[in-house]
Amino acid sequence: MSPARRQAVKTLARQFRSAPNLAVMSVDTSALDPRDARLAVAIHRTVLQRWLTLEYLLDQHMRKPLRKAEPMMQAILLAGAAQIVFMRKIPAHAAIDESVGLAKQIIRAGAGKLANAVLRKLAEDVVGYEDDAAYVSGRDVLPGVPGVIRLARPLLPEAPDELLAVATSHPVELVRRWKNPELLMHSLQHAPTIVRSDDTPPETLATPHQRAGFYIWRSTHTDLVEYLEAAGRGGRWVQDPTSAAPVAATADMTPKLIIDFCAGRGTKSRQLAHLHPQAKIIATDPDPERFESLKQVPGIEAVSIEQMAQYTGSADLLLLDVPCSNTGVLARRLEARYRFHPGSLASLTQLQREIAEQAAPLLAPGGAVLYATCSIEPEENQQQAEALADRLNRSITRSEQTLPGGAEADYHDGGFFALMV
Repeated sequence: MSPARRQAVKTLARQFRSAPNLAVMSVDTSALDPRDARLAVAIHRTVLQRWLTLEYLLDQHMRKPLRKAEPMMQAILLAGAAQIVFMRKIPAHAAIDESVGLAKQIIRAGAGKLANAVLRKLAEDVVGYEDDAAYVSGRDVLPGVPGVIRLARPLLPEAPDELLAVATSHPVELVRRWKNPELLMHSLQHAPTIVRSDDTPPETLATPHQRAGFYIWRSTHTDLVEYLEAAGRGGRWVQDPTSAAPVAATADMTPKLIIDFCAGRGTKSRQLAHLHPQAKIIATDPDPERFESLKQVPGIEAVSIEQMAQYTGSADLLLLDVPCSNTGVLARRLEARYRFHPGSLASLTQLQREIAEQAAPLLAPGGAVLYATCSIEPEENQQQAEALADRLNRSITRSEQTLPGGAEADYHDGGFFALMV
């Protein structure tokens, strides 16, 4: 059996144990050759990006809903379906045979019969691809990105919102909330790796983004690592232009002490150190793994959350890049869309308020606050920023909401920031 497919389904099975709150995982390709590694990553990515679509199509041929099956069976069927429906270079018979073999090997002999029956019926539903056709919502068509995928019969739901939810693999709550098919379609794109660099990379490695100083990476991950490491402490790192906008808005400020209170792995901390070389940058994050990554970021000091009280009343600039729903980056955070519901949004906004309250004592008299998210939801953005400014007796001097959009050289994520002084 294909080692690429085996590795992809093993990862997916672990993720589906907690469905629909899928854990963030990547496929371990360390033991695979480059070709198999690419296939494993492509299968894994396609299943996550098109999960609700594939699940719906498979359910049409199952006696019990797919989600009631054991996680490994879910993973094998979804991986097989992803190859049949969306990975057109793979012959359907090859996808079916490999899936049947995996089911027999990993689960039990009888599982192969189920995989064979369901996937063969699914293959009959896919009748063609039209790369140049524009997607128009219908019960017998799926967005192909590019083009469309024609189905043999009207399989998708009749209700317009439910049809779009299935076709674009989004919870119906997001479809009804956004009322914007373009946003749904954008999250089906393959988000490019974007590099922010002071110097221009060789054309063999990257091509210019429409935003000055940013480049679309075209080469391998190995080349990317080498390119970034060659800069040492210089101005090269991976970052989308929308993610870079909040810190860039502080360019005319001269803070002496900056605290990045939700620093993650340190992308904005690195950007702050580059933009404000005269400032002392303190970065922290409550997650142990991310905090360890912060220690490797040049030009900053990583301080544990328990030790932050020593900086009470000291921050000239306090960055709050808070945890959020990630709805501005769904083409990158493929699993995030499936966690979205009104309850999760309420929990996140409460967490954001608690983080702001915890960090507020760090502000120096007259210190500024930079609030940022990678969300496009007003409850997490404008409403939170306005409430925070009121609580801190600050004024919002600049704010910016960006919707995800563009393609190729104009690709950009969605996000929000507000600067309060």
